[in-house]
Formats: sequence, C-alpha cells, structure tokens
Amino acid sequence: MKILLIKDSVGLTHGLHLIAVFGVGLVGHAICVELARAGARCALDVPVNWSTPLSVEDAVCRICEAAHSAAEESVLPLRISVVWAAGSAGFQSPEAAHVLELEHLKAVLSLGERLAHAGPMWARRFFLISSAGGLFEGQSNVGPESIPKPLRAYGSFKLLQENALNSTGGFQTSFVYRPSTIYGHSPKGRLGLVSALLLNGIRRRVSTISGNATTLRDYVLSGDVGRFIAAEILTPGEIKGPCVRFLVSGKPSSILEITRVVEELLCRKLYLSYALMPQNALHNTYSRTAVPHNWRSASIREGIQTVLRNLIS
Repeated sequence: MKILLIKDSVGLTHGLHLIAVFGVGLVGHAICVELARAGARCALDVPVNWSTPLSVEDAVCRICEAAHSAAEESVLPLRISVVWAAGSAGFQSPEAAHVLELEHLKAVLSLGERLAHAGPMWARRFFLISSAGGLFEGQSNVGPESIPKPLRAYGSFKLLQENALNSTGGFQTSFVYRPSTIYGHSPKGRLGLVSALLLNGIRRRVSTISGNATTLRDYVLSGDVGRFIAAEILTPGEIKGPCVRFLVSGKPSSILEITRVVEELLCRKLYLSYALMPQNALHNTYSRTAVPHNWRSASIREGIQTVLRNLIS
C-alpha cells in the first residue's frame, strides 16, 4: 500500500490531497506512475501481508495517522482518496481466496467512518477497480444496461465487492471501474497473455494458452487504465451516488490476431500450445456505448508495441 501526497490548490490557497493506493500490481502501478507524473510524492510505502487481517488493519491505521499529519499542513480541508486495486485472487482461484479478499476490502471500507469522525470537513472518496470480464463473462455486445451474470467465483465476488462499497456510508463519493482484459507490464503484476507471448517469443519458449485461437475478447492497456483513473482521482468535486465506468476498447481481438501481431513485432514465429477449456473459449465483447466520453484506448497493435518497449527497456 502506498500513500501519496500532492498539492491541492484553489486560487492562492493551498491544501493537500492524500491518496492511498492498495495494490501496486498492473493497475495500481500504472495509477501510481500517472500520479507521480502529476506531481504526487510517495510519503509512505507499507508492505501488506494479505494472509492476515492484522496487516490490513495496520495499513488502515497508517492512513489515519498520515491524514492527521497532512491535515495539520493543509490550509484547505484535506482531500482523501482511497484506491482499491488489490487482490491476488484470479479467475481460477478457489472461493476461500475471494472470501479473504472481500474481508480485506470491508476492513479498508471501514476507514471511511473513522476518517469522517477524525475530520468531518475532510473530503473522502473511494475508487474501486472491479472487472467487466468477471461480471459479464460469456456475454457479447455488453452495454451500460447489461446485467452482470458471473459464471465463476471471481466474478461473483467482484459483484459482492461493488455491493460492499455501495452499502458503506463513510465515503461521500465512490467510483467503480469495470475494465475488460487488462494487459501491460509492471514489476509486480501477474504475467498476462500479451506479456507471456512476448517474453516467451524473445526466449524462444513455448506459450501455453488456455482457450481457443478464435475466441474474441476485449483488451485494454494498463497505462490507459491508469491514466484515466489517475485523472479522475485528481479532479475535485463530488457526485451523487456511485459512479460506474466501463473501461473497454469496444473493438474485440482474437487470440489469433494477438499472436500474429506479436510475431510481426518480434519478426519470428511463436511456439504455441493450446489447452482447450470450454469456459475459457467463451466470447466476451463490449459496445462502444459503454465507454465514458473522455476514455481513450490504444489499438491492440499500439498497446503490444508499448508493452514490448517496456519489457526490453
């Protein structure tokens, strides 16, 4: 968990904005990079042991302490943003892992009431990274009015996380982000399809793909996701009720298309092995009507080029 501070000014009056980011994997890292570019500095980096609730509680206490310190320096009422990009439980994880993750999130959500009591004038906002792929797995042309119908524990618990945020009263404003399949590169992120294909291609190793070459999925670059969320974190103001954002490209790609782009960029053939799993072969596509007006998503070729540059730099 990282605690970042950035100046928050209105006219000639200066304040501080405290941003706590839980989870610094693919998305969390991208958000922190964009916040740093905007001038945020890392005030505290707290390792969190996700196997024990005590470690999460310690992180929550650290945020409270940091908020008190920042409030003393801030002329304007302190602005606090809490970002939940954490979670090691993936598509194939057992239900127990998702249960523990949900409990951790609820512990962090309880922070809102504590902050409200400590600083009634502090602005408190929560940003939750959910998953369109988990909520709408197997659905096609998903739009704003589509109803989540999770097919496995991963999606069911993402929906429970959204519900937990909606039922909490400690934060005045909440944002829920539903990205499709995220690809990219970060020091601590899981190795996804695109990164694995690139690395194995460079090393001339076999890539085992769980699914079908013709399966259509929607892919978004982690840097685009981080840039969009960071911009919303830094934008002041409140909204009524939860704000749900679909972060999708609206232009699905097949695994076959992705492997061909990787081969073209590496100038070599890939060694591929397919493990056919029926559930992983389902199409999942999205309508462009689902995306926010100011959301910009790189094409799949541009995105893969970006990941390759990051891998070899």
